[in-house]
Amino acid sequence: MVEANRLNLDTDINQYLSPILNVAHPQYPNVTITMRHLLMHASGIGANAAVEIETYTPGDAFIRINLGDVLTKYFNGAAGWLPIPPGNRTSYSNAGTNLAAFVIERLAGMRFEQYVQDRILKPLNVFFEPRKWEIID
Repeated sequence: MVEANRLNLDTDINQYLSPILNVAHPQYPNVTITMRHLLMHASGIGANAAVEIETYTPGDAFIRINLGDVLTKYFNGAAGWLPIPPGNRTSYSNAGTNLAAFVIERLAGMRFEQYVQDRILKPLNVFFEPRKWEIID
C-alpha cells in the first residue's frame, strides 16, 4: 500500500477510517495516531480485556466477524488506553494491530486475510490453508 502511494505511514489513520470509525486517545485527543504508530506499537492503545473477552468467538478463526464492528465496540469507551500520548512508548496492542488491519481492509476494499493471500502470499508462491482454531480445556 505504501509503495503504491495508497497509504502514508504518517497520516492520521482517521482519514482512512472515516466515516465508519474515529479513533482518538481520550486523554490526548489532539495527538494524531498514525499507521506508523500502530505498526510500532506506539499508538497509546492498551488492553481492554473485558471487550476482548466479550468479542472472542470460539472456533471463529476470524472468518465470520466484521473487524469494523469489533473495533467500533472496542473504542466506544475510554477504557483500554495507556496514560501516555501516541508516539511516546512501545507497548504491544492486539487492538492496535487489528486497527492497522482494518485500515488495509478499507483501502483495499477486501478483508485483510484475503488481501494478505492475494497480494503477499500468492505472489511469493506461499499457500496457506486457513484452519479452524479450537479451544482445548
